Amino acid sequence: MEFDLAPWIAPAVTVAVFAWLRSDIHRVEARMNERMDRLEAEFGEVRKELGAVVKDLAGMKGKLTFVEGYILRRNDSAPEPAAEWRRPGGATMKLPAPSPGTASGRSRSA
Repeated sequence: MEFDLAPWIAPAVTVAVFAWLRSDIHRVEARMNERMDRLEAEFGEVRKELGAVVKDLAGMKGKLTFVEGYILRRNDSAPEPAAEWRRPGGATMKLPAPSPGTASGRSRSA
């Protein structure tokens, strides 16, 4: 009496492959969950910081103008009315006071 293994090889290989894929899927899922937890924690911190910035900006309502990624803040306490360009990273650039003829300080012919 002979025993033929051929009918058992394909199902055994299939089961082994699916077991390997399942363990791989669980490993990838665990890594993804860890990354999501880290991102959620970072997002929470950023959200708190953004909330503080929004509160600060709300307190300065009417004193700020947003232009192309810069914040234009009027310094009314200075001897001469001047403006300051402030990039969100902290770099600033002083601007001359607007001329009386135009609202933006630029001449109309330019």
